[in-house]
Amino acid sequence: MAASAQRINKFPGGLLIHTGYPNPGLNTILKTCASHWSRSPIPIIVHLLAQDEKQIYKMVSRLEGLESVEGVEIGFPSQVDAELACNMLQAAAGELPVIARLPFEEAENLLPVISTRTNVNAVSLAPPRGILPVSRETMVEGRLYGPNVFPWSLALTQKIAAGNLPVVTAGGIYTQEQIEIMLSVGAFGVQVDTVLWRSGTKTLT
Repeated sequence: MAASAQRINKFPGGLLIHTGYPNPGLNTILKTCASHWSRSPIPIIVHLLAQDEKQIYKMVSRLEGLESVEGVEIGFPSQVDAELACNMLQAAAGELPVIARLPFEEAENLLPVISTRTNVNAVSLAPPRGILPVSRETMVEGRLYGPNVFPWSLALTQKIAAGNLPVVTAGGIYTQEQIEIMLSVGAFGVQVDTVLWRSGTKTLT
């Protein structure tokens, strides 16, 4: 559900977004997007966010019936532990390739566990979390985006790319040169975020 007092707070080199999880639900997404997916010239990988393995199993089962969907990316609730992460990934296992979207702060700890206990096909990186003051008395938490995140995501990508799972990296990527750097340290693929919100793909030249 959406957070109260949603905010976008700028800081030097980036921004913090506090939204909670404003998720309309899979039923709504399928009604509004499935027909567009069927006409897409590029593969569709659906990101799923749930609280437990039962929800994941139901959602993946529905998506397996859509020819246009070629994979699922599993997001985890905040403060996820290795046991819950493995249970959710095992519940997602089926006909579709599965990508585990690891929390930035726990990626190094979770990766060895899920790589040995599940059949996940790849991992990706969720945006890191941070906190900013909005007044003398109030702090706001959220996810961090922007160019300032790039050195952190590069260091993490280099560390976890040495594992036995392909890594789809993300975080602070704004140029073609940065994409090439990520690939050079072992990333299998690259996701971009606020560069698309701001100016589309023109920046990636």
